[in-house]
Parts: sequence; C-alpha cells; structure tokens
Amino acid sequence: MDQKANLVLPYQSSVDALKASQDYARCIIDSSMDMIIAVDQERKIIEFNCAAEETFGYRREEVLGKDIDMLYADPPVGAEINKTTVAKGRLVQEIYNRRKNGEIFPSYLSASILTDACGRPIGIMGVSRDISEMKRAEQELKHRADEFTALYQTTRDLTTQYDLPALLQTIVERAANLLGAPGGGIYLFDRERGDLRFEAVKGLHKPPTGTRLALGEGLAGRVAQSRQPMIVVDYGNSEYRSPKFAGLPITAVVEVPMLYQGELIGVLSVYEFESTARKFVRADSRLLELFAAHAASAVYNATLFDQVCAGRERLQMLSASLIRAQEDERRHIARELHDEIGQALTGIQLNSQVVESFVTDETGRALLNDNMAAIERLLQQVRGLSLDLRPSMLDDFGLVAALEWLVNRQAQGVGLAIELVTDPVEQRAPADIETVCFRVVQEALTNAARHAHATHVRIELKHHASELRLVIQDDGMGFDPEQALKRARGGESFGLLGLHERVLLVGGRIEIRSAPEQGTRIEALFPLTSPAPYVERRARRREPS
Repeated sequence: MDQKANLVLPYQSSVDALKASQDYARCIIDSSMDMIIAVDQERKIIEFNCAAEETFGYRREEVLGKDIDMLYADPPVGAEINKTTVAKGRLVQEIYNRRKNGEIFPSYLSASILTDACGRPIGIMGVSRDISEMKRAEQELKHRADEFTALYQTTRDLTTQYDLPALLQTIVERAANLLGAPGGGIYLFDRERGDLRFEAVKGLHKPPTGTRLALGEGLAGRVAQSRQPMIVVDYGNSEYRSPKFAGLPITAVVEVPMLYQGELIGVLSVYEFESTARKFVRADSRLLELFAAHAASAVYNATLFDQVCAGRERLQMLSASLIRAQEDERRHIARELHDEIGQALTGIQLNSQVVESFVTDETGRALLNDNMAAIERLLQQVRGLSLDLRPSMLDDFGLVAALEWLVNRQAQGVGLAIELVTDPVEQRAPADIETVCFRVVQEALTNAARHAHATHVRIELKHHASELRLVIQDDGMGFDPEQALKRARGGESFGLLGLHERVLLVGGRIEIRSAPEQGTRIEALFPLTSPAPYVERRARRREPS
C-alpha cells in the first residue's frame, strides 16, 4: 500500500505543477496589454487573450476553433501573412483587422512560428496592438502640417499685393480653400461710419457686396462687436442671420474678426452651401483666425498704400495745376509784353522819328538819338523776355518750329554748336507734351552753357510707334546725377527735380546719365496715347457692385 502511494504522489505533483504552470501562463497572457492570438497549422484560433476580446469585441469562446480570416479586413492578406511567417519564421507588419461590429482598424503585428517541446512547428502566434489612435494622431499632425504649409504660402502671397479690391478677393478665395469650403466673404470696418461693409465674396451667384451691417447686427456684426470667432451649424434657422442675407443658400458659417495690433479691420467668413457637408469645428476657426491675422496686416498695408497713392495723386494734380497756371501766366505776360508794352514802345519810337525832323540844334538831336537808341534796346529786351516766357511759335506752329527758334537763339547767344535732328512732322503731339519737351530742351541748353561749359550739343526728336523720344547729349564737364538730386531735394536747386516732375506729370519717363568729364545725356519718352489717369481707375474700381 505504501509502495503504491509512493508511485501516485510524484505523478499527482507533476499534474499539479503543470496546471499551476498553465494557470500562470494564462494569467500572463491575459494580463498583456497587447492582443495575443495563436492559430494551429490549419489556421484555426487556439488562443485569444483578454486584450484581443476587448479590441475585437468577441468573447474567447466565440472564436476558438474558428478560421483566423474572420479577424482580417482582407482575408487574402491574412493568408499571405501566414505563408510569409512559415517561410521566414517571423514577420513584423502593419495590417488592417475587422472588429465584430464590422469596423476596420489598423494594428501592428509581430508573428512567429509556434513550436512544441521538440521544436516541431505546431502553429503561429501573433502579438499585435491597435494603432487606431496613433494613426489618427498621425493624420491630424499631417493635416495640421498641410494646413500650416498652405497658411504660410497663402500669407506669403498676400504681402506682395497692394491693389485693395484684388487683395480682398484673394483673401476670400484663399480662406475658403484653406478650410476646403466652397465659399466665403469679407467685410471691412468703416471707421468713419462705425459699421461693416461687405466687400468681396466667393461662391454666391448674387453677391451682396455693398451691404452694410451695424456692429451687433447679424453674425458678422456680432463677431465684430465681440471680436471673438463664431461658428453657426444651421445658418438658415440661426438667430444670428441678418434679414439682409435672407434667401442665400448658406447652411453653415465660421466667422472670425480681422485684427491688426488690436484694431478692428473687418470680419472674414467661410461658408458651406450643402446641408450634408461637414460642419465647421473649433479647429477650423483657430486656423481661420491665424489666417485672418495675416490678412488683416495685408489689408492694413494695402489701405495705407492706397492712402499714400491718393495723397501723391493729389500732390501731382496740384503740381500739374500749378505748372499749367504757370504756363498760362507766362503766356499772358508774354502777350502783354509783346502786345501792350511792345506796341507802346514801337509807338514812342515812331513818334520820336517824327519829332526828329523838327529838332535842328545839335544838342537836342543828340539827346533825341540817345532816347531812340534806348527805346530800341528796351524794345528788343521786351521782345526777348516775351519769347523767353512763352514763344508764340510753340502755340502757333508747334514743337519743331519752337525748337528751331530756340536752337538758333541759344547758338547765337552763347556760342554753342547745336545740332537738331527731327522726324518729319505728320501730326502734332498733345499741347502739354509739346510744352514739356520744349522746357526740357530749354533747361538742358541753359545747363550745358552755364554749368557744363559744353561746346557741342546734339538734340534728337523722334517718333517711335506710340511714343515721342527726346534725346539731348552734350560734351560738357558732366556731374553726378544722384548727388545733384540730393542737393535738389535739400533745396539747393530745383532744375533736375523740375524736369522729372514735368515729364512724370504727362505720363512720360526721363533718364539722366552723366559723370564728371564725360558729358551728359538726357533721354525722355512721352506717350502719344495716354491711358486713363490712375485717379480715375481707382475711382472706377471702388464703385460699389
């Protein structure tokens, strides 16, 4: 009896030890945070731990003995995994699984051959982990990276635009594209009136441009007043929809304030037009806020640029008016000198000649002759002043005739060798261009004789297509144009600045090239078919739609 008991006890101990070992292994497997699934050589499931139950939604009893393909999103991929693992002994791969409810999810699988105590293969064991959250995080990071890349590229492009209407349209289109939406709009804050004006839109067939909203009125008015972004999911039934926008096919809206250094510039909106489209979320408004900050800066700069241009235009108009008034006054004074004073002196001269026949004594005749000589000198001076102020042939016979007179007069007066080359005159240029050309040549000849001490000057006046080209070249001592312009801006001399201003005011271009001891070359180009003035173009593009 004792001998038999001795035989049973070791066997019972071995069974208990094995059971304890199995229970311990079971405990380890079920405690794992990773899914542990084993299959036999027939690809039937023989192990399915607690993590697998939680992830797939199956109870262990539901899958034991079932084909592993039930857990794969694509069964042929599962067969390939089995084949590769058997061939290589181990496999690490990202795969897609299917839960009990049919949902597909990604997992990271590490599979290896399962062997018995003798090393013979009896199946495959896989350890995997659900990486759905990691994938979502990766996609979110990629999405945000793409958004910020688009944001950078978009805002970079905005900084190069200064045409305000074109800039506003670009902002609306880029904002909609940034959020992947079909439409959008932009309001600008009118500081003088204290309200918003709808300026640009994308995606609406009947754009409400020009519509005004008071602060607090409608969704945009609320955003402007609170300076906080707002999202409306059902815009058609929203309390924030203004009656002024009734009938518009907008279903969802996200609107953000456009602020520059704390100052309200406007409100930027992005729309959805389909009720089935995705709804805007807080991430969309945050991204749009970032874009709106850059857009506000660009609008602020474009507005300043517009104001500077408007100021410059006013100065140019004033300058042009002053120059016209100056030419009119010169014309008037020249006419007065020629017609009134000149005729009066001529009358005195004729009367003196009549009186001369009655004077017999030598003393009286000598005094009379002196007076007549003085009258002749004065008459010549008056005629010279009249011509200098405004040669009548410029108005009566045109630019070429006036230049020929000027060249002859200057050549005789200061001894310059002047060469004038002109095209045959088929049609006169506009009067203001003829006047500017004459004044440029007059100033250049005066400078060549008085300052450059030139001996030879060549003047070319040519027609090129729709332009009049004037070139003046002298062999004088030359100068530094940049330094001369600096001195002119400092108030020392206005000759060069006057030339530039006159040419620019008639839409022309002027270039002055010179260097010490290398002479001076002046080239001016004048348009014979002028485009509409910038002021008029600006006024037209600002008209409300």
